[in-house]
Amino acid sequence: MKIRHLCVWPFSLVVGGFEIQARLFIDACREAGLDASVMQLMNEEDRPDVIHYWGLDPSFLTTMVRAHKSRVLNVVTALLPPQPTGIDRLVFSAKRFVRRQAKTLRSIVSLIDALVVLSEEQKAIATRHYGFDKRIVVVIPHIVDDAFWRPHRKEVGRYIFCSGNICARKNQLVLARAAMEGSFPLVLAGGVIPGEEDYFREVLRVAESSPDITYLGKMAPASDSLIDAYLGAAGYALLSHMEQQPVSVLEAAALGLPIALLDRPYCNQALFSGTLRIAAASTVDINEAVGRLLQEPDRYKITRANLGAMHPKAVAAEASKLYLSLAT
Repeated sequence: MKIRHLCVWPFSLVVGGFEIQARLFIDACREAGLDASVMQLMNEEDRPDVIHYWGLDPSFLTTMVRAHKSRVLNVVTALLPPQPTGIDRLVFSAKRFVRRQAKTLRSIVSLIDALVVLSEEQKAIATRHYGFDKRIVVVIPHIVDDAFWRPHRKEVGRYIFCSGNICARKNQLVLARAAMEGSFPLVLAGGVIPGEEDYFREVLRVAESSPDITYLGKMAPASDSLIDAYLGAAGYALLSHMEQQPVSVLEAAALGLPIALLDRPYCNQALFSGTLRIAAASTVDINEAVGRLLQEPDRYKITRANLGAMHPKAVAAEASKLYLSLAT
């Protein structure tokens, strides 16, 4: 069975957690013996049995229609936005985004043979709000890179760590301001993405003005330097306004760090039940949460047992099961 993967945009333009996950997923499937690779659009000899799309975009519609007519199976991995309320609508105009996403989903639902989502909560959204038959919605969580499963020697933590692209959605600026006001050591890692340059510069300005904040720059995924940054931390904090299943949090959890998260809908996943929730993105609330995180670190951890489904071999096994079920 030939499985070929398509993404919404070239990796040379934008690479975030979702694109990294696509790479890890393909690599894990190959390691499991599947014939999986990125689709070569100009190769007429490489006809797939399955096209696996990463993301939902109107640009995929023509390919999906042609594949459906040619009896090629369409599989989609989608990050479905939660039904937004309050500040999510106000800050990100998420209501309009959700309507546009829903229209796209509903227009192609009959073309999709399987929809892959990250959690049971996402599965409920797919069936309740977008009209997918629950029988074709499959839960396959994110992968935690194999590098994080190897034995590591944990240092005595000295700071709060936060990694990921520096952008307004991830809200590092408020975390930096809280560190400056509360005088807790903070280490940030992450690059700048197109359109977020002004935000990045403001985060950098705050970091450079405080002796308590260190900016490490952009770090390669699963690199030794990134792992060392996790291992030197006393805790991990992510104050994103909107996420699905943030890989950086899973990496921190795999390395035994306590976790603090801004309380948003994605936190309702059972996986995150043990984390410390911060009710509001105020510097006062953040400093209070950091104090609690450092005082009771064992209380706010995600156990490795709960992360087992995210091992590359476990994800590849679920993917194999999905593809084989579609072929029979």
